Parts: sequence; structure tokens; C-alpha cells
Amino acid sequence: MSSVKKILVVACRLLLGIVFTFSGFVKSVDPQGFAYKLQDYFSAFGLEALHPVAYILSIFLVSLEFYVGLLLLFGELRKFAAIMVTLFMVVFTPLTLYLAIANPVSDCGCFGDAIKLTNWQTFWKNVPLLLASIFLLLEQYNITLRFQPSCFKCKLMRNVFFPTLLALFALFPALYATADLPMIDFRPYHIGANLNDGMAIPEGAPQDEYQTTFVYEKDGVQKTFTEFDYPWEDTTWHYVSSENILLQKGYEPPIHDFALETPMGENKVSELLATDSVLRVLVVTPFLETLNRDNIAQLNALQEQLASNGMYLYHATAASQDLQQELNKQGLQTTLYTTNERTLKTIVRASTGVVLLRNAVVLNKWRLNHAPVPTYFNAALATQQDEALMGSGGTCIVWGMSVVLLLIAVAKFLVWHCRNKGCETPNANLAE
Repeated sequence: MSSVKKILVVACRLLLGIVFTFSGFVKSVDPQGFAYKLQDYFSAFGLEALHPVAYILSIFLVSLEFYVGLLLLFGELRKFAAIMVTLFMVVFTPLTLYLAIANPVSDCGCFGDAIKLTNWQTFWKNVPLLLASIFLLLEQYNITLRFQPSCFKCKLMRNVFFPTLLALFALFPALYATADLPMIDFRPYHIGANLNDGMAIPEGAPQDEYQTTFVYEKDGVQKTFTEFDYPWEDTTWHYVSSENILLQKGYEPPIHDFALETPMGENKVSELLATDSVLRVLVVTPFLETLNRDNIAQLNALQEQLASNGMYLYHATAASQDLQQELNKQGLQTTLYTTNERTLKTIVRASTGVVLLRNAVVLNKWRLNHAPVPTYFNAALATQQDEALMGSGGTCIVWGMSVVLLLIAVAKFLVWHCRNKGCETPNANLAE
């Protein structure tokens, strides 16, 4: 193989490895978010029956994508990685072309919540990646390593240890998010976010631009006019209807559909996000039917503890009023507010989540089963500074994963370095 082709193969492998590693990682830290996106796809294609398997499929796809990216970066199982990356691109490039043309969903979700791309941007991103994957696959069958490990330890490390370790590494973020919360939160409700700022529209931001059309009738014939070509002087036209058409979407704040509505339609968001230095707890339960008796007892104890210490609890749900009343009859004492289902799923990736806020700033988040015991929210907590209450999310876990990945790279280098010590021997059957 010529040196130019060798460079192109390495460049394609690294390009695909970087994109797949990044794309797989930002989705694997939040598999529930990608599951919601899969459900959007299923609904768009009339496959609602697949909604129950969306989460399992999400974990499989994002972990596999992450794994293939790592294999490409580390140069392990090269033929397998080349086959898998090509399969990914052969399937998803035509799919993204269809999404760009038909636009059944507005965001493909290829980079999760980390980076938002339009469907056309996603398609044009995929075109060079598809070409690179096909080139890598074709050339990979003409390439074999010049040296093959001769010692048992090197063979074990290269053929078993590294691929297995990378597979476990790729699966870990999704499993962690399943047991707890995403170790990295790319959503506007992340720890440290000021929700008032997230809802604000900057001064001078572009506004939605609309065009109003009018339908008038004359002599049994209907005609559509705009405000610029309407025949103002001809009074024989009779009004039929009008329509506002969105010409250009204006600025939309990251948080634009957050509400806490009472049964009377009153919005309590301003109370939740008040800047009076009082600690507030937002409980998020999209579907109340997920609560069991233990959950209800835990929430009641939390409500009592907060109230006794001058703190407030707001329990948000997307459940119907009838179901809310049914849960109250079953003993749930928290005051329930109705919120958009998608918003609730965005705030906390849990069937029931607990969010600690002060001055509209998210200080910490927990799954209900991982939340502190109610006595944690005592009077002394209210006097602590925000810095002391601020959660770290999964920052430590991310740093730990970075160290593990570095150690894998060092071990990989040491195995490669064995060639200089005679642990690898030339393979006479190779084309190179």
C-alpha cells in the first residue's frame, strides 16, 4: 500500500473514531433522552408499538456507537470496527436524507442535547462520513498489521483484554445513568443553571415574523390577499377568513414551556423561581401511576419536613386531574401542579426526581430513591451557602473515566512497544 493511502486510512479511521466516540458518549450519558427521540421516530413512522422497547434499544445503540468509536481510535478489532461504522452510515445517511426532506422530527438527536443540528445539517455531515467509512472498509481488507504478537501475553492483551475493556468502558455511562442520573447534563435545567436566565429573552433578540393572509369572496369566487395587495377601495369583496403564517422563527429561550398550573389555571412558576433566598424543592413525577406506597410515604415525610422548616415543595406532574385526585385519596399530601410532559422529562431523567433550588438556581438533583432522607432538609440547611449545597453531578465519575481511558492508552502503547523487544514477529503471509 502506498504511503498516501496509508495516511488516508489513518485519517479516515481517526475522523470516524472521533465523531463516533463523541456522538456515542454524549448520548450514552443520557440514554433516556435518546429513548425519547427514538419514540419520536417511532411515532413519525407509525410504529408506536415499539415505544416500550425504546430504552433498551437506546442503550444498545448508543453503547455500540461509543464502542465502535473507541475501537477506531485505539485501532482494535479494525475489520469489525470498519464493518460496523459502515453499517451505521449506510443506514443513517439515507434516513437523515428522508428526515431532511419530510421533516417528521425537527432534530435527529445525533449528538443528543450537547449539539443541536438541523436535519439538513445532519445529512450533509453524514455524507463525508459515509464516504470515509466505505473507503476505510475497502482498504481495511487489504491491510493487516505488519507484525503479529508472538508471546501469549501480547496476544491476550490485543485480542481479548483491550476489546473487552473498551466494551465495558462504552457500556458504563448508560448503565450509570440507568442507576442514577446522567453524569453530564446538557439540558437547561442542569445543576448550577439559573432558570430565570434560561427563560429570559435578550433585548434586541429577533422576534417571530408572520404574514397575515385574508380570504375574501366576490361573485362566488374566493381569493387570497395579503395586507399589501388587498383591494381596499373595492367594497364588493366579502370577508371569509384569515390566517397568520410564520415566515421566520425568532429567538426561543432554552426554557420556553415551563409552567406550574393549578386546577384553576394559575401559574405558580414565579413563586418557585422567586429570589427571596428561601430553599425550594421541586418534585417531578411525569406519570403519577409510577408512585407506589413507599414513594407516597417518602414524599409526605419530605413535605412535612420542608413545611416545618419554612421551605416549600412543588410537585409537578403531567397526569390528569382525575388521577391527581385519585392519588390524593390514596394519601399523597403534596400539592400537585400540572406541567408539560416533555418539560418534566427534560428537568430530571427519572420517574420521580427531586430538585433543590434557591433564587431560581438549581443546586442539586436526585432520583427519589437516591434523595436525602427528609431530615436532611432541616433548619440548618437553610443557612448554608449555595456553594455548600451545590451538587457535583457526575463530575468525579467523568474524571475517573478519563483516567481509565488514559491508562488504557498507556497499556496499549506498552503492548505496541513490545515489538522493539522481540515480542512481535513479521508475518510472511501479509501483503505489506
